[in-house]
Amino acid sequence: MEDLEDMANAVIERVRSGKEKMYSLEDVERELGLDNSFR
Repeated sequence: MEDLEDMANAVIERVRSGKEKMYSLEDVERELGLDNSFR
């Protein structure tokens, strides 16, 4: 369990420092064309 916490903390630090980006579900759906919008 501690390994998971360490991994999660490492991800949080990368996101905070700008090295890694987070995407919302809406962003991913839109990028994959799954957002139910008509183009």
